[in-house]
Amino acid sequence: MGTIATGIGLISGIDTATLIDNLIALEARGKLGLQARLVSLQAQKTALLDINSRLLNFKNIAWSFRLDSIFKSALASSSNSDILTAIASAKSIPGMFTFIVKQLVSTSQKLSAGFVDTDTAPLALTSLSFEFGRGTLSTDTDPENLNSGAGVAQGKSIIIDSIGTTTIDLTDVISLNEVLDRINNSGANVTAAVEGDHLVVTENSAGSLDIANAIGYTTATDLGIVGSGVGGTLTGDDINTISGSTALRSLNDGNGVVIRNNVADLRITTREASPKTFNIDLGRINTPIDNDTLLADLNNGAGVTISDNDTNPEFKFIARDLTEYEVDLTGITTVGGLISRVNLETGGHIQISIHADGDKFTVTNTVGGSGNLKVLGAGTNNTQTAEDLGILNEAGVAADSFDGQLIPNSVQDARAVTL
Repeated sequence: MGTIATGIGLISGIDTATLIDNLIALEARGKLGLQARLVSLQAQKTALLDINSRLLNFKNIAWSFRLDSIFKSALASSSNSDILTAIASAKSIPGMFTFIVKQLVSTSQKLSAGFVDTDTAPLALTSLSFEFGRGTLSTDTDPENLNSGAGVAQGKSIIIDSIGTTTIDLTDVISLNEVLDRINNSGANVTAAVEGDHLVVTENSAGSLDIANAIGYTTATDLGIVGSGVGGTLTGDDINTISGSTALRSLNDGNGVVIRNNVADLRITTREASPKTFNIDLGRINTPIDNDTLLADLNNGAGVTISDNDTNPEFKFIARDLTEYEVDLTGITTVGGLISRVNLETGGHIQISIHADGDKFTVTNTVGGSGNLKVLGAGTNNTQTAEDLGILNEAGVAADSFDGQLIPNSVQDARAVTL
């Protein structure tokens, strides 16, 4: 049997189905606004979550700015990292620097021949020579030590002899011997040699000889050989000289001068009726430590390791009565602040003071007792802070005080490097 489905009244003729759908849609209009509002709020929530994520990331990055080390960091880059790379430290001088790479690093191994014994069999040595003062220019001299330490500018020189003009490239030489090799193997009709404190260039055919700087360079001038030869020989100016700017490390055939810090390197005694003696220290002289000294200046500028967490102690004192005191240095920047903080957090039972020499700290126990006075590491820095201050003493001393290790402060007078 067939069926009939219709939304129109059989008698009234009214489309009841459409009427009902429209009435339902009319009632649902309020829901549509809420649904649109929900979609908008969900979009806002997503945006806020994205902002929150970005702020957290920014917070993590900005957290590093709590340390002054972030402002001292430096970055070095190379235009050709396959040949030369560089790492910059906090004390690197900003700028752009140009390097000439002579050769790339390579592995090398050398083995000597075997020897029968250590004290009898000869080593095939046929002669020995000794030089006692009055040293002259040697072929392995570093060019930068010539001309009273002013050195020789690397560059190019021009030789005009009886067979033509030759350009000598000396942009990457590192010894006087290389300078001679470049000249003698350049194809020019000349021979260069060392004589006394200068160079001598000879035209092999006794012909005319002229030497000049290539455009933009002063190398020939610095080598003392600019000019014209006489009878085919050009005798250069003295370049093995010393002056106040001569580097001490270049003396004694490059062995330099032994200089010690905090010790008299020279003792000068006058020849008057009442002789006076002067002790001369050529080494580095540090600025004495005082209450205003910045902790960041200690240890050659490396400073003192201090945690940023004020609940994290830097080190622990054990007094002679066996009482323990943990000390936090968060926010302390000066030696005076260090002394005050230790005095505060130990109730004055442990005191830190500046040694009379101004180069170390003294730790003092003020409560008596028979145990050992100790300074130990503590917190996340372990022993680092106590080591930076030179006061780490895990074994302790059976005394009421002890002196810490020497701590280099900022430089007052730099170590002597030139005459």
